[in-house]
Amino acid sequence: MSNNSVTRKTPLAGWLWEVSKETPFGSVFCPFSGSAAVSRLFKEEGKEVVTTDVLLTHAEAARATIENDETILDAFDEEAIIAPFEGAPQRLEGMAAAYALPHEFGAWLDACYSNIEHIDHAYKKALAATVISLVINYVLSFDDFERSKMTDHDWIAAYHYYLVSVNNNVFSNGKTCLAHDRDANSLIKEIETEAMSFYLPSMRGVIDLRPAERFSELFNRHCFERELDNTLAGLVNGLGGRFSDTAEYLAALESFLDSASSISKWLIAANEDSAPKPEALNSLISKFKKNVRLLSKKIIYSNKFTRTEYLYVAVD
Repeated sequence: MSNNSVTRKTPLAGWLWEVSKETPFGSVFCPFSGSAAVSRLFKEEGKEVVTTDVLLTHAEAARATIENDETILDAFDEEAIIAPFEGAPQRLEGMAAAYALPHEFGAWLDACYSNIEHIDHAYKKALAATVISLVINYVLSFDDFERSKMTDHDWIAAYHYYLVSVNNNVFSNGKTCLAHDRDANSLIKEIETEAMSFYLPSMRGVIDLRPAERFSELFNRHCFERELDNTLAGLVNGLGGRFSDTAEYLAALESFLDSASSISKWLIAANEDSAPKPEALNSLISKFKKNVRLLSKKIIYSNKFTRTEYLYVAVD
């Protein structure tokens, strides 16, 4: 059993870490942090890490395993999170069919959400939300036919597996690490750190989500589809938003990098499908940093998916 949203970026995270060893730093800002796989690597290596992501699913994952350094879910929590909850709103149950999910799974999620809302501990809430998001990702990794045959035994087994896995990712590196759910375009103006590392956001913006990401966000915000669209549309003002053309996107990226110019070391990842081509990105980054290296590597993510990734290493 695996979490596709994490494993898909793990090979890239490993490559990025190997490259980062050539450019040492003690603190790093990770905007657009996503699954926080890269942030976890930096934390494991004893760095002071600050993350942010406007998607609540990702922000909670970072809060659970990057900012949190000792709290875990105990046996009581494990049972309480999935206990029946009389009178739980039938929100996700009503939306489950649109994602080819069993309505029983939606009802189970509604109960889980209600139970999590009654947890009076920020890190335990973040841990619980992260575990359920992983279960959603797992269930949606199957095709429609396979999901139609699933029962509560399947998602509850996944729940117990991911709870252990998330607990095992909680540790302290002796440094203060922070996780935010703010727009990186505003937070960057307040950050004081030696390095910055991020994967270049898509031109399609935060509103363009895979089904598993979208349903996880519906769970974590416990809202309806239209509410989610309206919320996401207002979360980002700049890079990470939706852009109609490459020129507009590059202007937003330039503004973001200008705000980050006081950070001496940048590690910026992109891929062969990124709208701004390597030459344009390299030229833009060179406006702010004297030394820019463009690295490329073909990374095998699975037996069906291989992609060329680019890494821009920029220093003053």
